[in-house]
Amino acid sequence: MWVTPDGRRVYHDEANEFDVYKIFRRDVLDGGDLSAGTPIPNLYVSGKNSTEPYLSADQTEIWFSSNRNGQSDIFHATTIDGGFVEDKSPVIDTTADERAPVISADRRTLYFASASGRKSCWRESKVNRS
Repeated sequence: MWVTPDGRRVYHDEANEFDVYKIFRRDVLDGGDLSAGTPIPNLYVSGKNSTEPYLSADQTEIWFSSNRNGQSDIFHATTIDGGFVEDKSPVIDTTADERAPVISADRRTLYFASASGRKSCWRESKVNRS
């Protein structure tokens, strides 16, 4: 689950009746109630899970876990014209399952959990920013 810095929007994963997870957005309404969940288009592949969203502070980039390639990897998408457009290849893709991405404020370091070896928390840093 990820909450915008102003506390007015929540991104989370939610399972449907077939136990397939999608990423949803909910707005925090006046009085504190949450709006109905709206699935985020373009982050879902039929029959595969998309979970554990983490957004940049300005909400223009999202990192999330998905098993669309057969195991859990970390994927990335950016906003274009108000919607997210997913990169086609995973950002992190090893023989282990990667989950729970968290990006640093400068977007240069990605932290994530992995079932690889004895270490469960990993980091990946960008050398050059594109």
